[in-house]
Amino acid sequence: MLKITIRFIMLVTSFVALQSCNSTDIIENNDIDPKLRKIISAKNDSLVTAMTTSNLQIYYALESPEYKKHRQTSRVRPSNLFKKGILKQQYKVYDEFLVTNTERYVETGVTSKKHGYTFTFRNDKPQSFVSLLKVTGYQFDSVIAVTYGLTDEGWKIYAVDAFGFGNWGLSSADYYRMAKQQDEKGFLINAYIYARNASDLIDRSENVKLKWNERDDIVAYAKELEEEVYDKYTFPVVLHRVHTKPTIIRIEPRAILNEIVPGVSYYTNISVTETEQLNQEREVIKRELKNLFKKDMDLNASILYRAYNDPDGQGTGTYMVDKNKKSR
Repeated sequence: MLKITIRFIMLVTSFVALQSCNSTDIIENNDIDPKLRKIISAKNDSLVTAMTTSNLQIYYALESPEYKKHRQTSRVRPSNLFKKGILKQQYKVYDEFLVTNTERYVETGVTSKKHGYTFTFRNDKPQSFVSLLKVTGYQFDSVIAVTYGLTDEGWKIYAVDAFGFGNWGLSSADYYRMAKQQDEKGFLINAYIYARNASDLIDRSENVKLKWNERDDIVAYAKELEEEVYDKYTFPVVLHRVHTKPTIIRIEPRAILNEIVPGVSYYTNISVTETEQLNQEREVIKRELKNLFKKDMDLNASILYRAYNDPDGQGTGTYMVDKNKKSR
C-alpha cells in the first residue's frame, strides 16, 4: 500500500512539473511593452506596403525563411486582396498578443475579451507576437493576422492569415448586437436583415483559425428569425391594393450607402427601363409595405428596392433607394 501511494505521488508530481514546463504566458494589447509594440507597428506598416506594391525587398527583410517558402508556393495569398482592389492600404490594430511557450510548434489559442473571438496559431519560436489588423475594404473589411517569431535576427514573420471581418468597420458580432436591438424594438424584418448578414459573414469551417465566440449563437439566431419571418409572411406577396399589382418576391440583406439595409425584390409589369414610372410605383409600394408589415419593418430606415420583369426575380433589375432618415 505504501509503495502504491509513493508511486502515485511521484506520478502527480511529474505531471505537475510537465504542465509547468509547458505553460503558456500571454500578454495582450496595452500590457505589452510599448517599445515592442512600436517595433511591430513599423513592421506591420512595411508588410501592408509590401502586399500592396509587391515589393519583394520589403518581404525579404520581414520574413523568416519558412514563411518565404510558404509565400512563394502557396495559392492562398492575402496580398491578392490588395492587388484585386478588395482592400485599401488602411488598417488599424485590432488586437495584439505576446505569447511565450518554451515548447515549440504548439497550437495556441489567444482570445480577445474585448472583441469576442479566438485566434489559433502555431508557434515556431518560444516567443511569438500575434498582430491582428483590421483592414478597410471598399465593402467588405478583413482581419489580417500576422504571426511573428523572435529569432537571433529579431522579429520575423512566420505566418500571415486573412479572414473575413464584416462591412464598413462592423463585424458579424456587431451586426448580431444590432439585430438584437432591432428585435427589442419590435422591428422583426430589420432584426432579420442584420442577423442574416451577421450569419452570412460567419465562416462555418470547423478548422478555421479565427472563430467568433458567438458563432453558433449568431447562426442559430438568424435561422430563428428567418423561420419567424417566413412563418408570418408567405412570399411571393401580391400587393392587390396597388393598381399595377406588383409582387414582393423576397426580402434579404443588401449592402448600399455604407450600411446593410432590407432589400425588397419585386416583380412588376412596368418595364425596368421606365425609371419615372417605377419611382411612382415605388412610392405606392412603400405605403403598402406599412400595411403589409405593420410595425415589423422600420420604414424610416434605408430600403433598397429592386424591380424585375421576371416573376422569379431573375435577370436584369432596376435599383431604387430610400435613404436613411436617421443615423445608424
